Amino acid sequence: MNDDANEFAGAPLLIGDMNIAGRLYMSAGGGRGIIYWDDASSKPEPEPETVTDIHDEGAQGLLMYPNPTTSTITIPNAGTLRSVTLLDERGKRISSVRIQGDNAIVSLKDLPAGIYLIELVDHRGSTTIRRAVKK
Repeated sequence: MNDDANEFAGAPLLIGDMNIAGRLYMSAGGGRGIIYWDDASSKPEPEPETVTDIHDEGAQGLLMYPNPTTSTITIPNAGTLRSVTLLDERGKRISSVRIQGDNAIVSLKDLPAGIYLIELVDHRGSTTIRRAVKK
């Protein structure tokens, strides 16, 4: 840190680098000083971005319908999966789902309304989590 001690109205005041990308300055005028911060950055602040979707390679091509549901969710083309597991909203295992032929049927029939997670594991071991809503 490179600080210079300067006197202002008889009291010492430290002015200099602030260990951040910027510098603190003081200018005196009429017995009063003005202190200001120069952030030493010529770049404008980035605009915040809104996330509207998450691209997930493992989830491509896997549909789940109907979602939300009142009883079951069908996952067509599930023959490419090693396992399908139904989880509660905290990630606790509720049940394993049997893959029958090319489809997996996830039953939410006896569960209360809420949000559940469906864990899909493909033959390479990649895991994808999808959200399911029970009305």
